[in-house]
Amino acid sequence: MKRRHDEEQRQTPSDKVRGVENQIKACHRLHLAFMMKQKHTALKIISIALAVLILLTATPALDFAPTLRTASFWVLSCTWGIIATAAGGVQALIFLHRGLEPKFFHGNIYFENVREKGSNNLGPFFFLGEDAEYYTPYHEAGHGMQNILMGPLCVVIVGISSELWYRNFTREHAEELASGTWDPDERRRAYDRNPIERWATAWGARVYGLELG
Repeated sequence: MKRRHDEEQRQTPSDKVRGVENQIKACHRLHLAFMMKQKHTALKIISIALAVLILLTATPALDFAPTLRTASFWVLSCTWGIIATAAGGVQALIFLHRGLEPKFFHGNIYFENVREKGSNNLGPFFFLGEDAEYYTPYHEAGHGMQNILMGPLCVVIVGISSELWYRNFTREHAEELASGTWDPDERRRAYDRNPIERWATAWGARVYGLELG
C-alpha cells in the first residue's frame, strides 16, 4: 500500500490527466462494442422476423387466415419491397385520376383494361391489359410475392428481365397473338419458358389456389 501511495505521489498532473483520458477511452471502446453487439442482435431479430413473415405470406401456410396473410403481405410490401410498391402506388393514382375503378385480388389492388396489350406488376399493385387471360391475375400476384422476397433487387432481377422478355415474346409470337385464337394455356407455357415468369405463375397459382392446365 505504501509503494502504491508513493507512486501516486510521484505522478505529475499531466500523468493523472492522461490516466483519466485512457480510462475514458477504455469506457468508450466498451460502449461501442456493446452498441455494435446490440445492433447485430437487432439486425438478426429483424432478419428472422422478415424471413418468418415471408415464409407465412408466400406459402399456403396462412390459407386459414387470409386477413393475416394480406396484412403481412402489405407490411412486407411497404418495408422491404417499398421501391416497387411506391412506383405501383403512383401508377394506381394515375389510373384513379383517369376514372378507372380499382379491384381486389387476394389483398392485391389491380386495374383492368389499362392498355390494349400487356399486363404488369408493381408490388401489391398490378395492371391488366385487355388481352389478359384467366391466369394473368395469379401470374401478376406471383410477381408481388417475388417483390416481398427480393425487395430492392426485384426491380432489377424481375422488372428489367420481364420487360425485355415481354418485348422478345411479342416479337417472336406476333402472328399467334394477332390471330386472337391462341389457346390460353399454350400461350402461358410459351411465355413461361422464361424461368422468372414460370416462377411467378407457379408461385401465384400455388399460394392463391389455381389449378394450371
